[in-house]
Amino acid sequence: MNIFEPISIGIAGLFVGIVSVTAGGGATLGVPFLMAYDYTANDAIVIVKFALMASSIAGTLAYKRSAMTEFAIPKIVWPLSFVGALTGSSIVLTIAPNILRLVVLVLLVMVLIMSCTIKQFKSESPAGDFPQKKIGGAVAIFLLAAYSGFFGTGYGSFLMFALMYFYGLSFLDSAAAMTRINLLVTGTSVANFIAKGAVNFHVAVPLALGCAVGGVVGVAIARRNGSRAVRVIFLGASTLLTIKLGLDILGNP
Repeated sequence: MNIFEPISIGIAGLFVGIVSVTAGGGATLGVPFLMAYDYTANDAIVIVKFALMASSIAGTLAYKRSAMTEFAIPKIVWPLSFVGALTGSSIVLTIAPNILRLVVLVLLVMVLIMSCTIKQFKSESPAGDFPQKKIGGAVAIFLLAAYSGFFGTGYGSFLMFALMYFYGLSFLDSAAAMTRINLLVTGTSVANFIAKGAVNFHVAVPLALGCAVGGVVGVAIARRNGSRAVRVIFLGASTLLTIKLGLDILGNP
């Protein structure tokens, strides 16, 4: 590694951190960047997940200090997220990767369409909510945590939409909640990677430092501009991800 590579990796981490705490697309940006440096896909995923721990920690602390975010998620979500992440990181895929990519692409298009029309919820459960809707949200978060463990593309976008739909959160509050849940989910996966000696710390540390700064910057952007800024970043990152997946599928059917 030359002297300029850690610097460029740290700068990339800044943008990855900003997106990760506002739209949940950090891995989508980080993995292709590292692959451009000739790291394998597996190594890139491990490195980026380690680095995203830094943005999740920084983002969680920054959101917690913000008086603009106030929300409540059932406590059952946390153990379900842990078990889901543990299950996902150990699962053996039985679905062909190309089929899975197509499924993700279809889901992302649906999320984009619904997110463009979804109303701006208040940071409290709507009066008409039913208990089964909250149960459905817990199940959805468990499945998404498992999905993040073994694949993960679009995970943040799906999680934010689930929080808005099932729990009535605004874009800003769903970003804050997503960051906290992602800290647990990513931490579970990273603990497995470290235990197996799979983390390249020479690359992961500078990327993590950039992500930490990006996490603070991303929350500052969200706090200053509110849900509108988060919505724009969310829709922008989801759109780019949808286009990228579509091009990947067309280029390598």
